[in-house]
Amino acid sequence: MVQVWTELLGLTEPIGVQDNLFALGAGSLAVVRFAARVADTYGVYLAIHHITAAPTVSALAEIVSADLDSARATGTVGEAELAAMSDEDLDDLVRALSAARDRRAGRRGEQ
Repeated sequence: MVQVWTELLGLTEPIGVQDNLFALGAGSLAVVRFAARVADTYGVYLAIHHITAAPTVSALAEIVSADLDSARATGTVGEAELAAMSDEDLDDLVRALSAARDRRAGRRGEQ
């Protein structure tokens, strides 16, 4: 996901998983293109309102992961779909999910 946003925004350096995509210059066209890339890559429909409400790679990775988990639980996604993901896409997803979990764990520790 980091690579996709970096390309869509025309940046030369990768973005961080906590960077606000709109602060980096994302607009409506980039959001629509990103949603299409997520659908092509992960087989997940990511609603535009999810992107605008949670404009970080970390938050979006959580949404995609939850959708994939749900699909796996209901048997609508198989190993073939996961195997079709590139190593880079899987690495991006894992990094973003790890950052999100760390962030959630930090919140729990503050309470």
